Amino acid sequence: MRLISADRLLTDRMRSMYYHLPNGDTAVPIIDIERAPAVEILNDERIIRCKSCEHYADSMCSNLWMLHAVSPEDYCSRARLRT
Repeated sequence: MRLISADRLLTDRMRSMYYHLPNGDTAVPIIDIERAPAVEILNDERIIRCKSCEHYADSMCSNLWMLHAVSPEDYCSRARLRT
C-alpha cells in the first residue's frame, strides 16, 4: 500500500480533466491514482499503527461500525493510541 496526496492529485488544473459526479464528488481514473507520487512519512509521531491502537485486537479493528481484518503495521486516520 502507498500513501498518496489527494491534494496534489486534485490540483485545480487536474480537477478540470476529471469526471464530475452529480453529488459533487470527482471521479479520478485508476491509472492517474496509480501514477500519483507517494508521500514521504518518516518517523512521524502522528501516525499510529494498528498494533498500538486501542481499536486493535487479534488482527481485527473495531474502529468502524463493523470488525475488519488489518495488519499490525497498518494505520488509519481514526486511530487512538492505547493508554
